Amino acid sequence: MRERLIKVTVLVFLVILFSAGTIFVSRGTKSPESMTAQARTPEIVEEDPLYLSRPFREFVRFMEQELDSSRTVGAAYTIVQGGEVVYTGTYGVLENGKQAKVDEHTLFRLASVSKGFAGVLASMLEQEGVLSLNDRVAEHYPGFLLKDSVNTVDLTIRNLLSHTSGLVPYAFDNLVEADQDLYTIIDRLDEVDISAPPGELYGYQNVLFSMLDPIAKKATGTPYQVLLEQKIFGPLGMTDASAGPVDMNRFPNMARPHVNTGSDYAPLQQHNGYYNVLPAAGVNASISDMAQWLLALLGHKPEQMPDTVLANIS
Repeated sequence: MRERLIKVTVLVFLVILFSAGTIFVSRGTKSPESMTAQARTPEIVEEDPLYLSRPFREFVRFMEQELDSSRTVGAAYTIVQGGEVVYTGTYGVLENGKQAKVDEHTLFRLASVSKGFAGVLASMLEQEGVLSLNDRVAEHYPGFLLKDSVNTVDLTIRNLLSHTSGLVPYAFDNLVEADQDLYTIIDRLDEVDISAPPGELYGYQNVLFSMLDPIAKKATGTPYQVLLEQKIFGPLGMTDASAGPVDMNRFPNMARPHVNTGSDYAPLQQHNGYYNVLPAAGVNASISDMAQWLLALLGHKPEQMPDTVLANIS
């Protein structure tokens, strides 16, 4: 097992949603009866968290206290140990003022946690010989143009995924929030100021990061969201996960976005702007899915996610 694996790993997955291009933490009133547990190891045979070993029990108590004190509307978290899901807790409701409770299959928008899936997918494609992270972006995206010719020519896929493009941070996030199409935004990147050659400075990006979408599609002939399903979601058993907008009339078990009104948190209509940048912010998943994702990242699913893939993203 890889040296970097730790004996006890905790994934805390709170309700983080997009609304009008802004990330909000969804808060409200606790529904204590919605707390659930899953027992997967022989020594844990009861649903009551008091039957967990002390470190886990203390963490569950900490989470309950934090969720109570913050008036969180809905949340979910999981604990894994030794390749097993030890405990999964769910809390609260999908929408403030409504009765439907969060459960282990409730979908959350992962926001920038989506970027981890992009990194793994890119590493998988490199292992398959489809592309190299050191390939120049211009080789995969005809007509690609930045404000500086050096950055245009030298920018690599690795620069995209490591936020070292040299462009000023958050380039054209305003256009993402205005719900503009990714390809339309890419065509305007030659307007963005550049602060350094590729590889020299860190500058967080959503648009440039999401160029993995058209690059992967051109290299494989398969849409980005389908690649995620074929190479990550399906093999890992992430049965609730998806990329792109969710029709909540067909799939109502999804946490709603909320905004702070000062005295409470009010639900909002879903905003799809950041679904236009799928690698950066377009994945939806349940806590059940995220438990499997965490196990894979920790090296417990080598058949689906080999060490060679993980080493490339460490």
